[in-house]
Amino acid sequence: MFGHGHHHHHHGGHQQPPHHDQTLFKIFCRADEGYCLTVRHDAVVLSPINPRDEAQAWIFRYRA
Repeated sequence: MFGHGHHHHHHGGHQQPPHHDQTLFKIFCRADEGYCLTVRHDAVVLSPINPRDEAQAWIFRYRA
């Protein structure tokens, strides 16, 4: 379910997100928290929140 550029297809039942060593972040729209940043056709756009949409899972890497 989560991942950047990886598509996991499961038939039936509840899908568990794959384990990542990175932390996942969602970036919400301040004007309407029903939207978040999404990658669509090589562009970053606001999209209605959809937990099944793999394009809405972001991995943020940072150094402490």
